[in-house]
Amino acid sequence: MATPDNELTSRIVDRLRNAGLLSEGALAKIQEGVSNGTLTSEGWKLMVELELAEKKGASSIEDK
Repeated sequence: MATPDNELTSRIVDRLRNAGLLSEGALAKIQEGVSNGTLTSEGWKLMVELELAEKKGASSIEDK
């Protein structure tokens, strides 16, 4: 049986996945970090910023 923390983490990850904001690797890190209680707010922000920068860089290359 899933704990409330695990259930909440699953919902968060599902919404992020559906929004297409993060890679599967980043989603797995979030799932693990939140479930273990080791992911800080700074960690969340950094992960999202890096992912968005990577996506922007990839689209900039495709545009050329």
